[in-house]
Amino acid sequence: MASILWSATLKPEFSSFAELGEQLELAIDNMRHSMNATLACDEAFTNVVMYSGATAVEVEIAKEGDLLIVRIADDGTPFDPVSAKPIERAFEDLDKGGMGIKLIKKICESVDYAYVDGKNVLTLRLPC
Repeated sequence: MASILWSATLKPEFSSFAELGEQLELAIDNMRHSMNATLACDEAFTNVVMYSGATAVEVEIAKEGDLLIVRIADDGTPFDPVSAKPIERAFEDLDKGGMGIKLIKKICESVDYAYVDGKNVLTLRLPC
């Protein structure tokens, strides 16, 4: 059973990620795991801010054994990034985006998506 460490409703703005980033640092003792979790969550949060049209982002951090579980839910346009076809780009075109979910999947133990009660719910399970 997961124990909830922190939850909040944030504005879908880049500046809101600072609060989530601080909570990730508090939740993870291992520097490498903390950096990876921050990177994965930043990518997921950035996608919500840039593409979803959401008015609010609900975030929850929980711990279950040696995994950190981060749930990011938004009320934006339904989009399943987990089953979306990955974009392949040449190195010089990486600044055009489209690589975030690939990075998230590489960092996380698992990534799940569901559309529940009018919200996109992305669940990241990361080593901590």
